[in-house]
Amino acid sequence: PVIVLADTSGSMSENGKIQALNTALTDMAQSFAQDEDGRAEIHVAIITFGGTAKVHQSLTPAAAMQLQPLVPIQVAHIRSIVDAVEPGGETPLYLAIREAIQADFGGGNPGPSHVLVVTDGANDQSGGQITTSSDVQRTLSLLNFRRKQQDEVRIDVIGFDLQPGVYDRQIRLQDLQSVAADSRCRFFDATDAQGLTAALRTSLEVQRWRVRAGGDQEPAEAQLNQTVVLPTPIFGSVQTYDVALESPGGGQPRRVSVAGGETIELFVTGQGRGLEFRRYDGGTEQGLRDAAVDLPDPVSPDRRWFLGAHLAHRSGAAVRFPLSVQNGTADGFSPRPVEMWVDLQPMGPAGPVGLPYVFTDLSFQPGRPVPVVDLVARDWPAAATTAEIRGWLRFEEAVAEVSVPVASLAPGVERTLELSSFPESKVTARVAPLTSASELVLTVIEEHPRDLADKLPTLKVAVPRGCTKAVHIVVPDTGRVRHEFTVEMIDEQVASDVMLTVTDRRAIQRDAVGPTSPGAPPPTLRVAIPPP
Repeated sequence: PVIVLADTSGSMSENGKIQALNTALTDMAQSFAQDEDGRAEIHVAIITFGGTAKVHQSLTPAAAMQLQPLVPIQVAHIRSIVDAVEPGGETPLYLAIREAIQADFGGGNPGPSHVLVVTDGANDQSGGQITTSSDVQRTLSLLNFRRKQQDEVRIDVIGFDLQPGVYDRQIRLQDLQSVAADSRCRFFDATDAQGLTAALRTSLEVQRWRVRAGGDQEPAEAQLNQTVVLPTPIFGSVQTYDVALESPGGGQPRRVSVAGGETIELFVTGQGRGLEFRRYDGGTEQGLRDAAVDLPDPVSPDRRWFLGAHLAHRSGAAVRFPLSVQNGTADGFSPRPVEMWVDLQPMGPAGPVGLPYVFTDLSFQPGRPVPVVDLVARDWPAAATTAEIRGWLRFEEAVAEVSVPVASLAPGVERTLELSSFPESKVTARVAPLTSASELVLTVIEEHPRDLADKLPTLKVAVPRGCTKAVHIVVPDTGRVRHEFTVEMIDEQVASDVMLTVTDRRAIQRDAVGPTSPGAPPPTLRVAIPPP
């Protein structure tokens, strides 16, 4: 909520200043009023002060201190009231400021978070108890002491066509500048109507934001609520950017890392002093159903994580479970994990139904402000009415036991991959004879002893880059697991950095985000299954 205090004392009748103020206020209202659907990002009370009265006229309807959303219908009302103002009297500046910062709008509305003062002179008040700059500073300090830092009141002052003149007047102007400085805000010196309009806009709204990559690259800039489309990173890579407000006091940049497909959202906070991220709850489309909060990060002890299970969606015999991976601090950036192991157990009224589904491939939903992984369970058992989900997430890849360039595998030739962690198991890889210049099919077969049959899968087999499709089939009665990958080729060649990797499950789960303590299982997230 914003209060604009407009000086209408006698001196404002000189040099056409009151007309310039009227025009600037109306232009400001017009520029901030939202479109015809009635939405308003700013709520404002515009109040004039002059003579010996405290606050004598509101530019919004009804009571003198009523807070109104600044929508188009208000602009005409503002113009009609400002046009009727007759300048006169003294400048009870500090009295008006103190009354404004203590305002109670009623109806559950908070007090002002921002007071913007427009004046052509220093404080000029006679009779009764005179309010001083020290009184304002003391009131402001007590008020902000009871508020959170991001909700503290700030006071911007616009000095319009100031004529300092004699020494004592100059001292009082310095007091006025100190009031703005003590609330960590700004003093604007506007010499004409154009400067006044610009100062109003600068104080009331952060005009632009920018996003900058590393190096000498020029930053991209946009108005608030406008989108910047970033270049798509090279497949499998991550690009880091700094996002910042283009305004005085705009705060430190926020760093984001994107891999492609995300729609990162940031919000202005702290009365225009900074940017923040927000918790993703899925909305009505895929609302949050369960969550594990404050999960420790064994690799970075100063970080915490939030794991959210969202509304399940059924499509025929398949059920899709969205799983969001978010920063434990709601206003912090949420990077994508680089590796996961997720167990999803179908549950019926009497307990587990069949074997758990295991997910190791990261399939991110596009266009989300945080990483949301889709877990698609095909052939969902009819008797299962809920699912229990346990996840291990990593933000640094585990060390693979086997890493083989796909380009080194000759089509039609079977190759055995040696595993020291499972010496009695056999893993073979074979590229099918080529039938296309743009893709190849790679099949990997795991064969394990019978005593491991009920513990499968125990390995993550993947082609992290260049894979366009992956299918994993576990046949526990036989101890076999089959993996089939479709890998992209360019001119019948596979890129040299496209690798086939085999990683022990224990290496992924060790030091992963998910468990609340070392060696413990992750918390269980429960999601109900929609009926067929």
